[in-house]
Formats: sequence, structure tokens, C-alpha cells
Amino acid sequence: MSAIVGIEGGWTPAVFLNPLSAGTAQFKETETAFNDWRRGKDVPAVPVVTGWNTITPQMAEALLMRDTLNRQKIFSRIQGYSLAIKTGQWKKTGQTVTVGCSGRLLDGAHRLWSIYLTGIPAEIYCIIDIDDISEPHMFAYIDNGAPRSGGDALFTAGNNGLSKRVAKVIAEFAYPIEQNFMTMEGIVSGAPLAHLSPAGVLAYSEQHPTLSDVSHLVQRSYKPMLKLIGNSGATYLAWQIVEEHGYDVLHQFVGLLLSAEQVRALPDKHPVKALHAVIELHQKGQLSGKDTAAGLARRKMILTPVQLLAYAITAFNMTMQRQMIPGKVLELSMQGFPTIIEAADLEPEDEAAD
Repeated sequence: MSAIVGIEGGWTPAVFLNPLSAGTAQFKETETAFNDWRRGKDVPAVPVVTGWNTITPQMAEALLMRDTLNRQKIFSRIQGYSLAIKTGQWKKTGQTVTVGCSGRLLDGAHRLWSIYLTGIPAEIYCIIDIDDISEPHMFAYIDNGAPRSGGDALFTAGNNGLSKRVAKVIAEFAYPIEQNFMTMEGIVSGAPLAHLSPAGVLAYSEQHPTLSDVSHLVQRSYKPMLKLIGNSGATYLAWQIVEEHGYDVLHQFVGLLLSAEQVRALPDKHPVKALHAVIELHQKGQLSGKDTAAGLARRKMILTPVQLLAYAITAFNMTMQRQMIPGKVLELSMQGFPTIIEAADLEPEDEAAD
């Protein structure tokens, strides 16, 4: 690490790093060291007022000590800001450093790290009275030059680990399917998805808490399923099965789907075996590198994530209805994008046996 920050009136920064020569791994080590250093220390008073402030490295450090809920940092963005500060290209853009009424830093960490690590003050507009007490997830509503994603909103709200995957499931499948915006070709062009702002993703996640639980379950116990159907598709499928039929049905279906021995023993017209045949053709198409007639034909079998999910849902529904495929291959209905069959639409076991 390179010590480049000066001393302000006897003050010495807690950590040192040259942002223009360091890499992401070095920054993560530095950030970890900073977080370890600040743990248990008294947090200084907010050193800025609402309005334009010349923020010094010492002030930046005091503000970063309040960064308890902000998102994971993008070091390349810190480097960009640092270069602008070092070369005199820093501009008063109006992008803010924001502190909530709770005292937490809500926005501006990337710029503060740039000031802190370069050791050069910069002028930034600050707001220190944002109401994050009555609205504890205020972070999700803030937009600035470093755009926040749905994954950022979930991470900040405490849904860490698989927050980006959960956000993708919501944006790419859950919300569009729920709103009837999904077709076999993908989301309908011009569909009103304005609700899927970071705040919208967070709200959807909080309304459907089992989505995060199932996402972790799939990652932990059914990882091969992700390779078969795709990360977002497999997670959405598992979540919908749990929502409508419960965890036992999920365990039974995925257990069958992932057991090569059980799949081999199934009749050729069983929907799960037919699903494997479709996925096998899809995977062969992905590996077809040569522009031969055979290679081009195989590439035509490459499916989109939406189509893969549609096949998987169709196979599940037919399995639950104890149906075999009517033809040689598993086919998709032309009646719109399939959804998980409801428990109420299934025949009782004794009637089905008759």
C-alpha cells in the first residue's frame, strides 16, 4: 500500500492506498481494514452542512464511518473520481453526499473514498436531513451517477448473498409473468415495467419473502438445477413450486429431475425425460462451433432463458397431472406463457388412480 494522504493538524488517516495504482483486491483489503478500525469507535459529529462543502480527507473519513448500509463498492468508479480529483478535472455536478436523519451515510461513498485516498479536498453538495427513519429503505430510492440496481437495493436492505440473483428473478420472470407481460419470445415490447425501480424490486421482495429463502435453498442443495435451467429460471421455477405446492413437492420433483438413474428408468414419453432431451439438444447447440449443416441445425435448438423456463414449467405441470407427452418431443402450448399449475386444479390421488 502507498501512503499518499497528508496530515491535517496532526490527523493521520486510518488506512492508506494509492487508488491510481492499486487493484480491486487491494482496495477490498483496505476497506476491510478500515471497517475493522472503525468498529467500536465513537463516530464523529457530521462534519458537513446542507449545501456546498469543501470536504477534506479527514471529513471524508468521518463520513465513511457512517457508511453502515451503503452498497458494495465499485473500485473502478473510485479510480475514475480519484483521477478527476488528481488532474483538476473535478466538477461541481450537484451529485450529493447524503446523510439521513438517523446519521447513516446514504449516498456518496465512492466520492468520499476518492477524497480520502487521494488526500485532496473536493467541493460536493451535501444533504444531511433525509428522512430514513420513517422510510428505513431510503437508499433504494436514491439515484445518482453510480446507478443503483435492484440487487443493490436488496443488498442494502439486508438481503445479501444472492441479492443480485433474486433481483434478476423478479425483473426477468416473476413480475413480467405475474403481470401477463411474458411471451415465448420474452417480455412484451413496451410493457410498463416502471415499477421495477430499485425500490420496486425491494417492495416485491418484501411482499414475497420465500423467494429469497428458496434462492438460497437452490444454491445450497440443488446447484445442478441451475446448470440445467439457468440461474434465474431454476430459482423462479423452484420458488413457484414452493408457493403453490410446498417444499415436499419441490424436493420430490427436483430429486427426480437431477437423478440420472431415475430419469433413465422413466418411460420415453415421461415429461421429465422429454425435458432432459430438450435440454440436451440445447446444450449441444451451444457447443456447435462449426458452420456445417449439422452445426447450424444444432444451433437452431439453442433456447432462450425464457424458453428453457417454459419447457421446465410444462414438464412440471404434466408430471403433476400424471400425463405423458402426446408426441415424440415435449412441446410448448401456444396458449401463452405457462404458469405453475395450481394445487386446486389437480385431481385427488385416489380419483387419478381410478
